[in-house]
Amino acid sequence: MDKNISATIITYNEEDNIENCLLSIENCVDEIIVVDSYSTDRTKEICQQHKNVRFLEHTFLNYSEQKQFATDQASNEWILSIDADERLTPSLEDEIKSLELNDGNISAYYINRKTAYLGKVLKHGGIATEKILRLFNKKRGHFADVKVHEYVETNGKSENLKGYIVHDPYKNLSHHLGKIDKYTTLWAADRYERGEHCSGLKVLSKGACRLGVMMIKMAFLDGYPGMVWSLMSAYYAFLKYAKLHEMCSHSRNDKS
Repeated sequence: MDKNISATIITYNEEDNIENCLLSIENCVDEIIVVDSYSTDRTKEICQQHKNVRFLEHTFLNYSEQKQFATDQASNEWILSIDADERLTPSLEDEIKSLELNDGNISAYYINRKTAYLGKVLKHGGIATEKILRLFNKKRGHFADVKVHEYVETNGKSENLKGYIVHDPYKNLSHHLGKIDKYTTLWAADRYERGEHCSGLKVLSKGACRLGVMMIKMAFLDGYPGMVWSLMSAYYAFLKYAKLHEMCSHSRNDKS
């Protein structure tokens, strides 16, 4: 039976993740669109071993543009947007297969996401209650024009699914730090271009507040992985505003 869902994935050097991702979705969608930004590893080879994968190469400009391009290539109206470092649980796969997507009142579904970090699925610190909009009708939704932390904007009613995605974003601490550096630069550049300003006090307060929130939500109950995640999250919050502050300071100095 046709499921009338197209899965979309954007990739770059995802040979360590893409196989598990594809295996978790291939039974609940009709087609899988992989848009790759010219990987140099085995990503293309692995994808082409799956018969329902359509593998495309497209120059990467930013995350929103790349994901919207993938959406536009899909044959179906309903899109399951998933990252290469994510995988559906069997219960979520069954739930998606059981959906009646012809209900014209529903435009999108939010999906629970749990994060695995340093070998442990985190249950505290607020991370375990994360909900993300990943299943949507492309006639009533599109990716917002942002450079990082892309999200879908939709018109109409949305509902929550009970199942969840497992997100395993970091191979190790060095990989995590590298992503923090990359994403904070993209975030700061996006906010700077939009005219946002940032004081030194705001820089200092953001990291401290983030750490405080994680502790209030008892991230320490996840042990060592939870504490490291909390500190990295606080560092991320601090660094993105520090970079924005730096960009604003350079701009003021150039004008003086």
